[in-house]
Amino acid sequence: MSWQCVDTIPIRVNASVAPARADAIRAALLRRAVPLSRIVDGRLEPLATAGLVADGRRTGLLTAAHIFERVSAGDLAIPLPRDRAVALLSAASVRVVMHAVSDLAVLWIDDALARRLAANWEACPLPQWQADEAAVATYVVAGYPSANVRRIDGWIYAKPVVLFTAQIDGACFAYARIAERTDGLLIHTRNSTACRARPSGECPKKATMASAACCDPPRFRSRSSTAAICAPSRWRMRSNC
Repeated sequence: MSWQCVDTIPIRVNASVAPARADAIRAALLRRAVPLSRIVDGRLEPLATAGLVADGRRTGLLTAAHIFERVSAGDLAIPLPRDRAVALLSAASVRVVMHAVSDLAVLWIDDALARRLAANWEACPLPQWQADEAAVATYVVAGYPSANVRRIDGWIYAKPVVLFTAQIDGACFAYARIAERTDGLLIHTRNSTACRARPSGECPKKATMASAACCDPPRFRSRSSTAAICAPSRWRMRSNC
């Protein structure tokens, strides 16, 4: 089954970003934000979003750790849009490492799979994920919500969400039922998009920020990814994946 990303216009909530800059950041993010699916009865089912990362000679996928409450690494599949194919992690050597505190996991993959992914996606060097949080004014989240996926004539069409937002406190980020597209149009947002927050102050899941890492420019960074990468001693291997 072939997979295709549908064009999307970035949205913003409590954030100010010029349209041209937003488009450049969207393009950078969507080269690095990798949709994760699982195989169910021979069909691709959208599951999560990961960031393709590189650490020296190693390549991995940084994603939310809680997805492994429902699946193992061998259940996962990654679309390869340029190849019009799907990479099955069951056919690769994968080592899952979990963060002890944050809802984050890294799937370190073998060289063969890394080369296939590199031909379709772009990896972000892990050192570039470390940011000076005091200097961050605006955050950006990118992901592939399952509500935005359609199957038509054997193709899967996925429309990503790219959200520019502001931090509310140490764990929460602004989100709203109405957001503004960067072309000025007001839209009603979905409950199932990559990041949820309510006016009542409910926190969005921090794990959604793991897939929001952007290598450029440095002021648009993921808060939770920074915390995780800066504390490598808190990572542990998950042996049952």
